[in-house]
Amino acid sequence: MRLLSLTVYRLEPILIEYRKNFPNVSIRLSNASCGDNKRAIVDGSADVAFVMLPQFEDSDLVIHPLRNEPIVLVGSPDCPLNSLPKSYENQKLSECLITNEKEGSYRRIFEEFLRERGIVPSNIMELWSIEAIKRSVMSGLGIAYLPLMAVQDEIKEGKLKIIPCEADLKQIYSQVVYTYTGIRDFSYLFLFNKSSLSRNLHNLFSK
Repeated sequence: MRLLSLTVYRLEPILIEYRKNFPNVSIRLSNASCGDNKRAIVDGSADVAFVMLPQFEDSDLVIHPLRNEPIVLVGSPDCPLNSLPKSYENQKLSECLITNEKEGSYRRIFEEFLRERGIVPSNIMELWSIEAIKRSVMSGLGIAYLPLMAVQDEIKEGKLKIIPCEADLKQIYSQVVYTYTGIRDFSYLFLFNKSSLSRNLHNLFSK
């Protein structure tokens, strides 16, 4: 099974159980932007994609929303920026915005919010992974807009702090995407039948 995912933080226990149930099935897990994931499903180079995007429809795809994914602005505990209230407009931040690739869904949403407010970060640093972004933010290099599921442990441990942002930002959802013609029998079994695998998948994303 060729599996593309931006939600690997939730998939580990599911993949462990899948391997137990289907030991002879080869799994190739790739991490890519949501745009790349959708293209891979359409062209048949992947069987299933888990994407984090605003809810959407596409005539070429079958899409199942799984859950809302809160996205939060975070900084190091010593970051001088404590909030972005509605009154914060037409200003330049002293902080660098540390972010993923330009096609990233939550990056686009946050940069749209900054443009609408006239807020300009001191700089933009692009990094290749959420883990690299987190390490940079924890070291005090800047701020980042990331899924809560990716930073909740660091927040609990006091390594990161949430910077409240007063804005009506678009909601992001974990969604599973495939095509009826491209999905394989074992992928369908994994995702949507009434086995413990399927129940665990939906339970995991409903927490």
